[in-house]
Amino acid sequence: MRVVSEVKKLLAFVLCLVTLLACALPVGAESYVYVRHTEKYWAEPYYHRNPACAFSAELDMCESVKLIKCSAATAQKNNCRPCPICAYSFKPMFTGSFPKWKYKTPAYYLGGERHWLSASKLNKFGNAARMIEQWREKRSPSDYYAGVYRNDSGTYTLLMTHPLSSRANGWKRALKSDFWVIEAKYSEKQLNKLYAYAQKLMGKYKINSIGMDVTANRVAVGTSDNSTANMKKIYAALKAKGFPQDAVWIYKSQPGSTEF
Repeated sequence: MRVVSEVKKLLAFVLCLVTLLACALPVGAESYVYVRHTEKYWAEPYYHRNPACAFSAELDMCESVKLIKCSAATAQKNNCRPCPICAYSFKPMFTGSFPKWKYKTPAYYLGGERHWLSASKLNKFGNAARMIEQWREKRSPSDYYAGVYRNDSGTYTLLMTHPLSSRANGWKRALKSDFWVIEAKYSEKQLNKLYAYAQKLMGKYKINSIGMDVTANRVAVGTSDNSTANMKKIYAALKAKGFPQDAVWIYKSQPGSTEF
């Protein structure tokens, strides 16, 4: 009986250890994730845990885009980061009391469908974008600030690195507004430095378009030659200056010079 008791204790310990290890795994560390892909290219900067998640789907600028299943390691190798909506432990939060939302597209998405709330409700939440501009005039935005965009509900979504509820509520008081918060990897200050250097590469490596992509939380670099060899040259040029590859999104652009 004593042997059986000891075996039970050992099994219980092993089960507890397995559970703890499973809980310790970062979100997105599961075997498979989902990402949009064409016959040749990875068509978006994020990979998803939820195959139905369409955040950043507006970045699909190619035809014949399909959803594929692959390992997180493979997605990361191809410069895809975890989706801030379905692959991070921090979930999108609203700083106030958000009204019941009846639409399929989440309220904090980019705003392609424009299911805007009534003017009275929007006025109640304040204008975060206008207040952010005033914030900038007084001092540089927080080191955690990573951008803002008007979303599908007509309110604003702010991107924040290392998001905390307490930090979001601090911004709420400073901006005198309510807004959605999603997680970002790079702050606006970090991306601005990358953007400034990328401008110096205009004309090189057939680069003809450079811009800031808020939802992707990256600097978007357009080149008329998005071959693997040329993309490697661009990444190498940025890496030589200390800029991480996953802060950049390279895409095939049309001839002509554009900055946005």
